[in-house]
Amino acid sequence: MGKRSEIWSVAFFLILFAGALALTFSWHGKQDQFTRKGEIWADKAGYYMYLPATLLYQFDVEKAPQDIEKQTGSGFIINWENQTFETKYTCGVAVLLSPFFLLAHGISLVFSLPEQGGFSPLYHAIVNIAAVCYLILGLILLKMVLAKYFSQLTQYLAILFIFIGTNLLYYALADTLMSHVYSFFLFSLFLYYTQKFLESKTYSYFFLIALSGALAILVRPTNLLLFTVFFFLDLTGWRDLLKRIKIFATPKYLITFILVLFLVLLPQFIYWKYVHDSYLFYSYGDEGFTNLTNPKLFEVWFAPLNGLILYSPSVLIILAGIVFMIWRRNLNGWFFLILFLLLSFECASWQTWYFGCSFGQRSFVEYYAIFIIPFAFLLESAINQRSRILKTVVLLFLVAFSCYNIQMTSIDNKCFFGSTWDWNNYFRQLERAGIPVTTSPVISFSNDFENQALIGDEVVSQEIVRSGMYSATFDEEHEYCCMAIKYIKDFPQDNFPEMVKASAWVFYPDSVFSGATLVFSVEREGNSLKWEGIDLTNLITTPNSWQQVSAAFTIPEKIAGDTKLLIYFWNPVKKSIFIDNLEVRYE
Repeated sequence: MGKRSEIWSVAFFLILFAGALALTFSWHGKQDQFTRKGEIWADKAGYYMYLPATLLYQFDVEKAPQDIEKQTGSGFIINWENQTFETKYTCGVAVLLSPFFLLAHGISLVFSLPEQGGFSPLYHAIVNIAAVCYLILGLILLKMVLAKYFSQLTQYLAILFIFIGTNLLYYALADTLMSHVYSFFLFSLFLYYTQKFLESKTYSYFFLIALSGALAILVRPTNLLLFTVFFFLDLTGWRDLLKRIKIFATPKYLITFILVLFLVLLPQFIYWKYVHDSYLFYSYGDEGFTNLTNPKLFEVWFAPLNGLILYSPSVLIILAGIVFMIWRRNLNGWFFLILFLLLSFECASWQTWYFGCSFGQRSFVEYYAIFIIPFAFLLESAINQRSRILKTVVLLFLVAFSCYNIQMTSIDNKCFFGSTWDWNNYFRQLERAGIPVTTSPVISFSNDFENQALIGDEVVSQEIVRSGMYSATFDEEHEYCCMAIKYIKDFPQDNFPEMVKASAWVFYPDSVFSGATLVFSVEREGNSLKWEGIDLTNLITTPNSWQQVSAAFTIPEKIAGDTKLLIYFWNPVKKSIFIDNLEVRYE
């Protein structure tokens, strides 16, 4: 690289770094800490907990701020009986974050700043800085990887658009304590040193491969697919594959890998022993790959509920690049295709295939470090074409997909409050993002009880279901279920609804009993303006079968914007009933 190229490279990444920092602080400056949109909340608090527990409390639960687990969204728990801090998440993110945590601790001590047990504003801010640093380091490594294959222009375009055109943008700048940007850095590091090792067979490069790979597993155990890169990237044929397997199995390399993996995972083994009295422990309880025989592939790719392509359409460029590589007889194309399908199957087999409150399919974020190669391959091919029309078309798609991603990211609608295929809800998200769409004027709500964001405190069951894995039910502590709430202010003034139409599928397992009711209620400031209920025995006569119930209710005229319309089921008898596929339409 010439001196001029080095200056351009430094300037490019400095601008990217400054821009990312400005955006993340602008983003979080609008959010309150200790809320759903804060840096340290829920899952993120579960990743973070290791740092204050180890470095500030020395695992003494008495030193933790009062109710800190509740203030941070219950991402971890303090077990007062056993005197332990408990989280289901591994400690990899905390390991990578530790230098920044220590920096915040040092600044707090030097300037006598309140630490709030490691949860002060400074500790929240340092998380954002850490995420941006790992993002930029990962992108720098990827530029060096791409330099082997592509021109300078392609390298810069690929790096820019893989960042702003995918949900990497969201997980680097908004959800800065989720594991994905840290995994992205480790994937980039692994990819870079794999490339270097395959060229030179230098032992130190293999050590760094083992270290980055082991850390990636510590951050997220499902990152195991990363190791396919070592065996299949830039493969020339079967002999080359056998050669790589033999190299890996060489005692010098194999022992190094095992030792590094063991030492990196050792802190996790010790933590599990401390909490669960076992060095090996599956901390996710009943969660697992329950969809292995029925993977939700189409949902993972296309569903309004966090579908990959709907939220990161730049993935279409990646897929086109893979197809083009295969067409050009580049063996890497087959590797990338199989990796994409394996990753999709892994996600689709997980019990919560949409991964809770997420922006798109977040499990793909770290793999963009690998898929940037077919992404860049298509860009390079387009750039080298003589046809200006083709170049313009590819550029327009890149810009359009990136603008779409930026707009969708900007509304910060991380949780999709709709059922799996709720297109109306998805189109309303597009409208809020300023993306023009043609939709029906009917506002609707649907709940198939698969989406945790919609379930809340309701009781769900896998015992009897009509579709998917879950249905709603009742128990001794829950006599209400399936709540659908809309505020009058949510409706456009020129399309104010007159009716509410509700339908659901209901299953009485033993006998049809009276008392359970489908309710429509209009409430304002705690007062009931209207209450109307229909006994389900008027709609259902046969037990032990799914039957659809439907009802229509009139919305009162001239009611204030803070009035809410509620549809729900009320079962004061608390006998067993199962409900699935609730649909509510406001017309």
